Amino acid sequence: MFYVYYNVFLGIAKMTFISQMEQIVAKWAKRQVDDEWLFQSFRKDIIGKMSTEEAYGYIDDVVGVLLQQHDEVVVNEVLETLLALARQSDTTQMPNKLESAVTQIKSMCDKYSEYTINKCSELFTHYRL
Repeated sequence: MFYVYYNVFLGIAKMTFISQMEQIVAKWAKRQVDDEWLFQSFRKDIIGKMSTEEAYGYIDDVVGVLLQQHDEVVVNEVLETLLALARQSDTTQMPNKLESAVTQIKSMCDKYSEYTINKCSELFTHYRL
């Protein structure tokens, strides 16, 4: 399991990747974060250090986080996180949960701006859909 020893953002010494991501999403949704680069820094500092297997293994967990979102900014940031994990995993084999949620994710993204629709499309293009 990939543990994050990372207290810059949350002041937490040890968390799993998904736990930290969920806390960042929750803080962002409540507008408790002043750092507009929070998600980008999180992706750069954490995902870039994952092995291909670790990145692939977290994709389905992040899909669960995505499907719970209702704020377009957070949806975009979670889509960017999925894209970063997909790239780091270095495979075009789509994880099971992501594959079963394609229609639901596309429907979710269709409610938002063209930018969000394009991010969604970029994710599925990575997997050759």
